[in-house]
Amino acid sequence: MFALGLAKKVLVADVVARGLVDPLWGQATRLDAGEAWLAALGYTVQIYFDFSGYSDMAVGLALLLGFRFPQNFDSPYRASSIAEFWRRWHMSLSFWLRDYLYIPLGGSRGKAILVGRNLLLTMFLGGLWHGASWTFVISRLYHGVLLASHAELMKRGWVPRSHPLSVAATFLAVVIGWVLFRAHSLGEALAVLGSMSGLRSPAGGFAHLIDSPWTVVLGGSALALCFWAPNTWEARFPRTRLAAALLAALLVACILRFAQPAPFVYFQF
Repeated sequence: MFALGLAKKVLVADVVARGLVDPLWGQATRLDAGEAWLAALGYTVQIYFDFSGYSDMAVGLALLLGFRFPQNFDSPYRASSIAEFWRRWHMSLSFWLRDYLYIPLGGSRGKAILVGRNLLLTMFLGGLWHGASWTFVISRLYHGVLLASHAELMKRGWVPRSHPLSVAATFLAVVIGWVLFRAHSLGEALAVLGSMSGLRSPAGGFAHLIDSPWTVVLGGSALALCFWAPNTWEARFPRTRLAAALLAALLVACILRFAQPAPFVYFQF
């Protein structure tokens, strides 16, 4: 588990960040539609593999010391609703917010307006936990509105019955939320979202900032794995010499990249 987590972090998140995310977000207010989508989806991949990899590394190291940490990610991009996404993403924090904030506030009891208030307050405080930044707060308030809206739509029976459609709609909503979370300011977030929607037509041409098209291929492949491949907790490896050799080679490949800076996205939190 430690080797797989390290591979997520070093071989996926860091490569995508350096080759795709950082160059494009460095020109966030001047991106055209295609570049804005690459920036948004690239960060969607980066933050997942960064934090999921970090969690797997922590669990693996704990196992080596005889401790068992709970699962912290459960393929969140497969979620078919925003509520399910938060049951799958950063599970330890989500469950803490649920047990110590949402339920004491009243939870799902009472009128719809009270449930919405409880969800908004919980997500607002969760945003403050990430840091004193308007982008963190607004991104979490955005998710609070989504959660409250989903709860009301569920009561009225207005949610899509198509599972693929629900997954696609949820994923799109999550990507928009990551734009708000990644941006350095609300203006930058609105500029990227405007480009993604086609409402802005800035002078683009920043595709040359991408180190290699292989970075885009890696990011796309990694995103596909989030939907269709088993996650670390579901994967089962045969106890054979070949499997051991492959994991050892993977670990060595990660270690050889340690000379390059690889800060964790969530280190600041």
